[in-house]
Amino acid sequence: MTRFSAGVAGSSSGSNNNKRRNNTITAADKIVAATAGQDTWKTWAGRKHGSENFEMMDLFRGMKRSFHHTFLSGPPPSGTACPVCFCEPERPEDWHVTWCGHAVCIDCLQQYASNQVQDKEHSGPLKCPVCPQVLRRQDAVVAFGENTELIHLWDQKIRNQLLRALPSYRSCPKCSNNKNHNQNNSEAVESSGGGFVTPECLQPHYNERREAATRLLRGRGFVILAIFFGYCLVISVISKTPSQYPSVDLFFMLVPIYVFVKAALAAQHWLAHVARQHFFRPITVECPCCNEAFILPAESSHLQDDETSRWMDAHSRKCPSCSVPIMKTGGCNHMRCTHCRADFCWACMRLRTSCKAYQCVNGAPYKNAVPGFGDQDGPRAPQANDSILTVIDYLLERSCPQLTYRDGALLVVCLFARFVGPVQYIVNIVMAILSSVIVSQMILGGAILFVLNTMHRNVRLGVLQEGRQRHAAGNLDGVRPNHLNRRQIRRMEQEMVAEALRRSMEEM
Repeated sequence: MTRFSAGVAGSSSGSNNNKRRNNTITAADKIVAATAGQDTWKTWAGRKHGSENFEMMDLFRGMKRSFHHTFLSGPPPSGTACPVCFCEPERPEDWHVTWCGHAVCIDCLQQYASNQVQDKEHSGPLKCPVCPQVLRRQDAVVAFGENTELIHLWDQKIRNQLLRALPSYRSCPKCSNNKNHNQNNSEAVESSGGGFVTPECLQPHYNERREAATRLLRGRGFVILAIFFGYCLVISVISKTPSQYPSVDLFFMLVPIYVFVKAALAAQHWLAHVARQHFFRPITVECPCCNEAFILPAESSHLQDDETSRWMDAHSRKCPSCSVPIMKTGGCNHMRCTHCRADFCWACMRLRTSCKAYQCVNGAPYKNAVPGFGDQDGPRAPQANDSILTVIDYLLERSCPQLTYRDGALLVVCLFARFVGPVQYIVNIVMAILSSVIVSQMILGGAILFVLNTMHRNVRLGVLQEGRQRHAAGNLDGVRPNHLNRRQIRRMEQEMVAEALRRSMEEM
């Protein structure tokens, strides 16, 4: 059993309460009292609608309200009753005019503020007792007056609200029950305890549960081996007590494979279910306010965040430009970040490289992509670096066959029905049909392979012959023009020689 961390949103110690019960208000108390009000554009302008941010007419409204509050507003005339208690204050100094313009007696304003602070359902700044407008800081200081106990109670209340708003805070159910039994005690109302749960304090518990789940999943191999030994035992029993027909024994050796495969799948699913239960076992913690133990759910956001970070480390990489995690489901090496639009290679994680689609030029330290790779239907098989929760979810998402009494009856039939005559007759017929079907399928498959091989050889020989013919025709076409050119040249040379001889004879 572990204990909450020291930071507690609960009641304070008695020594501090004794110190706070003095009647002298300090500057720090005034600052704390001012936090009960709110100075925003909405409160300054006196708007009853819209957000706290600036709007177009806020400047005009705020200046008008400031002028009216400074120069025109004041204590109401004698005989005017307070709108809260319907009594007339004795002195004009007992009146207070709020920023929203309502005049109330100071006693009613302080009592109204005390009721709001002590109300466990109230949250946020104080409001005007006449209208739903939020008080400004100067009005909140007047509402608390010299009541230091009320100021410190408000300080404790806003502190508890801020602490309880943190994601790591866990409230104590035992303190809440005690709070319901002590509705009249204001201190008990504010002392609903609890504490803070951080990943650091829960990490040892998560490591212990992760190791227990890992040990259970590692036992899958032993369970499958035990199931295989059971199948071998069935085969040995059948082989030691043979029947009259070997085909019957062979049939009843093959039939139990169906049952034992179902048993192996069901055992893996059961182990994954038990491992998940061990992984999310509840954690018992102790409240530092009431010292009572209660159960803290283990399936919290801290564990989910831890497993998510493990899964992202195993299945994603950071963009080399903006460090945004990216997961690749298929395609080539070229990637483009959807956040910063940077192009990079998935095989080497470098920006603006000359890598090919399926061939990295930088050595591919993260391995090249394979053409045609993509996600397949169904759950993805876990990898070696996956988290234990990923492996558990994968085993649980797979279809789990249910073992029924029929499977046990099938094993009994395989062991003891082999010697029954009608069973042997039926099994012999079934084995004969199966043998004929298998033999015919083998013959048909062999014939198809022979025909395909013959067709492939004929097509290949035809392609080779056609290529040779084209090659020979190309050589002839290339020789004829050369042969004809040589003959023409020789004829021209002969004609030139004859013409030269003729001219020489005429000159003589």
